[in-house]
Parts: sequence; C-alpha cells; structure tokens
Amino acid sequence: MKKILIFRNIYAGLALLAIAMLGGCKDDNKHYDITGDATNRVFVNVGSHTVNVYNGYSFSVTHTPVSTFGDSIVASFPVNCTLNATADTKVTLEIDNSLVDSYNKDNGTEYNALPDGFAELSTSSLTIPKGSLISSDSLTVAVHSDKFAQLTAAGYLLPIRITSISNNNNAAVSVNQNTAYVIINTVLTNCYKSPVLTDMVGTLITTRTSWTGTIDVTLTSGTISRMFDGKTSTYWYVNPAKECNVTVDLSAVTTGITGLRIHSYSTNYSLTSIAVYSSSDGSNWTSQGIATLSTATVYQYIKFYLPIDARYIKLDVKGWKSAYVIMSEFDVYH
Repeated sequence: MKKILIFRNIYAGLALLAIAMLGGCKDDNKHYDITGDATNRVFVNVGSHTVNVYNGYSFSVTHTPVSTFGDSIVASFPVNCTLNATADTKVTLEIDNSLVDSYNKDNGTEYNALPDGFAELSTSSLTIPKGSLISSDSLTVAVHSDKFAQLTAAGYLLPIRITSISNNNNAAVSVNQNTAYVIINTVLTNCYKSPVLTDMVGTLITTRTSWTGTIDVTLTSGTISRMFDGKTSTYWYVNPAKECNVTVDLSAVTTGITGLRIHSYSTNYSLTSIAVYSSSDGSNWTSQGIATLSTATVYQYIKFYLPIDARYIKLDVKGWKSAYVIMSEFDVYH
C-alpha cells in the first residue's frame, strides 16, 4: 500500500480565520481582519477522513479469486470562504484528472486517474449564501460498486477542483486549497479478513514430525521447532517485536491447503497482520495476500478463499499486539 503524504503550504489565511471564527461564537457582529489579503478566498476544507490523507477521503477495494468487494465509495462536502459572502456566490467544481501527475510528483505516489465515467457528481455547482462562510449545499461524489471489478491498478486518485466562482466581485478561488481528493486503494488477496474457528474448513494435519522451520531474525528465546511439538506451553519469541519472516517446510507438497492456524501463547501477544506466501520449491514464491488476524482467541486463523498447493509456507509478520512476536504452534488445514 502506498503512503500518502500530508499536503504542505496550506493557505495561511485559514489559521487566522479559525481564530476569527472562535471569536465570532461570542459576537453575532462578525469582523475579520486578515492581514495581507482582503480578497474573499473560496476553498475546499474537508479535513482528513483517513490517516495520512489531508483534504480528502480514502477508500479500499478488495479483489479475491472468487469475488470483488469494498467500501461504499461516497463522499460529500461543501465549499467555504474566508470572509462573509457579499452576495449569493455560485461555486463551480469539476473532476480534473490533469492534477494526478502533479499530485504523484509532489507526494511520491503512483496513483492512476480514475477512468472516465466511473465517478458520478451530484452537482457541478454549490452556492454560498450572502452573509455566510459555507455553502448551503454539498457536492456528493460516488463510485458505484459495479465498477469495482474493473479497478485493477494498485491505486486511483480522483481530484475534484473548484474551477470558477460568480456573483461575487471580491471573491477568488484559493490558490492552494481548491481541490478535494478521493483516493481508492485496491488489494489483491486470497486471505479472508479476521477469520475465527467457525469460519475454517477442512481438517488439521495431525502428523508434523517431519516439518521444519526457519526465521530471518535472531530469536530472543526458544527454537522454531517448538511450533511443531504439540505443546502450547512451549514457544519462541522475539523481543522487542520486529517484522520477521517465518518459513515452514512441510517436507512435501501438500495439496488443497484451506487455511493455517497459529497459537501465540496468550491473547496478550496476539499477532495482527501477516503477509502469506507459498512455494513448491522454496525459491519461487506466490503471494497469497496480507492476512488480518482476529485477536479474540489465543488460536489465530488464516483462511484462503481458494485452496493452495505448497511445500513451503512463508509468514511475513507485519503487525503485533505487544512488545513480543511469539508463536507456540503452527498448523495447516486441508
């Protein structure tokens, strides 16, 4: 997933506006004195609806081998101005895909423009009433779920920009806060999200004496072989917790693997996120996606949408609940 950096150089007059608005709560006779800019700036200020996304919204779409699903992609926002509108002010907005390249360059991202016709705007203009600082209506943008399967790139950016204003001679479009962004990240995975015992299918392989394992970091305590000894009271751990790769050799290709089970000794030490890979030869790996694990019970589960065939299973541990990465047992469903 790509990190989205917070926009810089936000219009400085907004900070002074916030102070003026606080004062206005106590005095109905609002007065604004924005030093250096007497122009009434019209801007978009939707805030941050997702971590690391400023002035925009972030959604996700998940592709699995059997289906595609995702968030309801709907965002709604008004427009604002820095001074009370001296007349009813019409503000026109449009989708502007020409901004995608500059956004990527400024933020180190690689988003694609959303294909034409995938997004629908509820209106092309909003009105800020005379005497107001905010529009009386909102623009709603939506991407219908029947388009999700066609979103095959890693991520998409939809910029919605203020293009013009009318009926207010003292108003102008903000130079650097004139656009709202809708971001759609896509995920390709064969792993269910947070499965529990009742979700699992198949049976556990009971004979594990020939299984072996390796890890790419130095263990603080224990040995990898403890994952196959049938005892939940024995374990290995890494402290402090860090990302690590645990590779299990099942000694022969196993067909029809429907899922995995791990035991983390205690729910206090649950793992939260694991990238799963499979291989028949230990050299060529197939990503099965990132598994989000339920932390409700001491046994944690990874369920595959489609069964896999593998001799080697690699668990790239990416998230954890405590200061420890710890495992006491590793099992396979088939």
